[in-house]
Amino acid sequence: TVKRYVEILEALYIVFRVQPHTRSIARSLQRQPKLYFSDTGLVKGDGGQRLENLVAMCLHKRLAYLEDRDGQSRSLHYLRTKEGKEVDFVTVEKGRPTLMVEVKASDRALTPGMHYFHDRYHIPGVQLVGDVRVETDEDGLSVRQALPWLRALEI
Repeated sequence: TVKRYVEILEALYIVFRVQPHTRSIARSLQRQPKLYFSDTGLVKGDGGQRLENLVAMCLHKRLAYLEDRDGQSRSLHYLRTKEGKEVDFVTVEKGRPTLMVEVKASDRALTPGMHYFHDRYHIPGVQLVGDVRVETDEDGLSVRQALPWLRALEI
């Protein structure tokens, strides 16, 4: 019943799902998708949850725009290991991860998940922080203030 309600909400463009990124279809079906609202006004919770939903919505719209423009397959996923290392979002183009995005309300230290997936798969990444005074770059990983980075997206 819940699955059917989620499908209805997706059909009405109220929510969208972000699936785990994995090459194994069976493994991806075992993992739970994350749900995000298409309207950030519907998000209840702290600033970190609202910021994560905003980033999800912006990335989702950007990938849909680029897919419509170019006709090339693009999608939004998340990364998670059995050990609990996680990255909030990964953009995938033609089946290959192209950019990792982690969202934090105020913590500017790069997360262990960002380092792990960058070292293992050599995917560039950005950690978007709601309130950061100093932006940094470190071997293909960067820390950026969220709103200016999102404004610069091609949507």
